[in-house]
Amino acid sequence: MLIEIFSIWLTLLTIGFTAMPTLMVLDWKKRGTADGFSSVTLVLPMMVQTFWLRYASMTDNQIFVIINVISLSFYSFYVSAFAYYQPKRQNLIGQILAVVTVIKLVFVYVDTFDKGSINEAMGTMAAGAQIFNLFGGVYEIISNMAALLVNVITLSLYFFYPPLTWTVPIFNIPPQQKTGEDGTDKKKY
Repeated sequence: MLIEIFSIWLTLLTIGFTAMPTLMVLDWKKRGTADGFSSVTLVLPMMVQTFWLRYASMTDNQIFVIINVISLSFYSFYVSAFAYYQPKRQNLIGQILAVVTVIKLVFVYVDTFDKGSINEAMGTMAAGAQIFNLFGGVYEIISNMAALLVNVITLSLYFFYPPLTWTVPIFNIPPQQKTGEDGTDKKKY
């Protein structure tokens, strides 16, 4: 009973997360272009779902098969929408060809295992691809690191060039010019 409830919950959760990029597609439609978006975050999940689909079919797990077929359908739609709204499709085509090649190579590699360990090998490859999928957002990580660096440099400038008339609240750095009790500068120009 608990396994069935967990399977239903997992199915709904997976489909819910799989449907999230629909908002991106609606944005592309509104803007008329997908320019500026990365297709890596759409192509890599297709590879992962393909590996999990093969693993599910090898282990005869029908719930897992259904989840992955639905996920692959959604991501196929997302990639198709991206291709439709993207004026420069060279990167997308290259990524799709690379993913198809990797999928074929992994399937050939897994088929070299004996019957006793082939399921375990496919599960290991699927889990490894799932971890590899985390690197899909590397472009966002790089841009966020650049922004973090700029913010650190900006804050560090308060130590080298403190403000003239006010105290920096976070670091409690006093002003360079002292003001009198009446609020005027003590320093005369």
